[in-house]
Amino acid sequence: MTPAASVEAGDLGAIILGYRDVAPAALLADQLVAGGLDRSNVIIVLNAAGSASTSTDHRVVPFGENLGYAAGMNAGLKLANEARWDYVALLTHDVAISSATLVELAEILARDEGLGVVAPLLLGRDEQFFSGGGGSHRGGVFHLDVPDRALSSPEWLDGAVWVARTTALRDIGGFDERYFLYVEDVDASFRLRRRGWRVAVSSRHRALQEAGAALPGRQRAVEYLSTRNLLETYRKDGGQRSALALAVRRLKSIATDRRPAAINAATLRGVRDYALRRFGPPPAVVRSGSDIVP
Repeated sequence: MTPAASVEAGDLGAIILGYRDVAPAALLADQLVAGGLDRSNVIIVLNAAGSASTSTDHRVVPFGENLGYAAGMNAGLKLANEARWDYVALLTHDVAISSATLVELAEILARDEGLGVVAPLLLGRDEQFFSGGGGSHRGGVFHLDVPDRALSSPEWLDGAVWVARTTALRDIGGFDERYFLYVEDVDASFRLRRRGWRVAVSSRHRALQEAGAALPGRQRAVEYLSTRNLLETYRKDGGQRSALALAVRRLKSIATDRRPAAINAATLRGVRDYALRRFGPPPAVVRSGSDIVP
């Protein structure tokens, strides 16, 4: 029988990544504090804050521009390290999860020194299951079905909710900020596993992610970022040959799949910019009409 492990109040903190409007992140922070998490251990990192009000009872670290997921979370991780938290919950502003669940996930880490990150099952609209972590093959990455074990070991975890050992994230240097958005969670999971850390999903725990409706133009930016960043992830994980095989498959999909011309163009641009080593926010021609802005 696995011995019990307790997490002290000061050992666990939460970083909530917000975008433009502080209100959704502040609401999640309110819920975590009401559930017992120390207010001083909840920090909101607000991307693209601009001149918007950041008035809230919680600590807010605002950035005038959109740094993206990776850089925003890394800014929070720096504060987590300064605070000497043993465990940190990384949350996007659109999730709903209880502080009790975060503590229980941290306790799973406390019982297993080889475990770097643990995540709950993710449910979407109408509480429909959509992610129990993910796997990969030569053609890309995919989400896994509901695990048949209490604690499963996928290849990667969705970045919406991570409860991580801070030493594990320090070990890999945090997230790769060149990615800006998308696939940074896959990349970080792969790098953790290469360093000997395991990542896991606890099927006994749940979180809701109510992502808002995206503008029509967002699909182009997502295709571009996913293509470019996944190629870089495959290069880092399996070498140039692995990335080349994926690039060939992506390019073949343009000829075989019936997709809008704009999406095909985004795929081509992603492959090209990967080859040219161009990273960061998507170019204006790709993000036009979307809600993804640097």
